[in-house]
Amino acid sequence: MGPERRRHRPQRMCVQCRNKGDKDGFFRIAGRPGEGWEPDPRGTRPGRGIYLCRDMGCVEEFTKKIGTKKGAARWKMGGSAEVLVQYLEACRAGSGRPDVRSVKPLGTGCTRGRRGAS
Repeated sequence: MGPERRRHRPQRMCVQCRNKGDKDGFFRIAGRPGEGWEPDPRGTRPGRGIYLCRDMGCVEEFTKKIGTKKGAARWKMGGSAEVLVQYLEACRAGSGRPDVRSVKPLGTGCTRGRRGAS
């Protein structure tokens, strides 16, 4: 038998501090620019992903950034920026760090710009 092969672990980078690491060590926000963004606790939602490391400093800075008009425009968040800011602030106030594995998805994304939405 040959040497044991280690299984590949996907790598991601925090959009705030630019640190790289295993995907499991990051907080994912999923969505599509212009359609809406939501927390993605399980990492299974379709769409683009924004990754933040679980360091509360990064989460706080990102929350401040998307809370401004310019910051929300950078990520093309539209009306979903407010919901996301509220979610991130609730995580910060609750446990001191967002434990995304135990939080259920919001399920109420921004509907602006979607076809068939009223």
